Amino acid sequence: MRSTAQAVEYFIENSGAALAPIIAGAIALATTKQNAILTICVSTWVLCFFLYLGALFFVDGDIKNLRDQMAARAKLEKAKQTA
Repeated sequence: MRSTAQAVEYFIENSGAALAPIIAGAIALATTKQNAILTICVSTWVLCFFLYLGALFFVDGDIKNLRDQMAARAKLEKAKQTA
């Protein structure tokens, strides 16, 4: 699970890093370079804020799910050792 989450995170991060110069260039052509950089920076922080805010609603459920999975694996492993 961890490697999949890390891969998705890296994919999104690298996509943003690849697209930011293109978007900043397009904005700079329409306005100024300063406005383009400011727009990219502020919009990225706002987007991250809302994504993290949304993630807060799932943290408790994810923790419970992970602990249940770990308990089931421990029970299975204990059963293998006693058999």
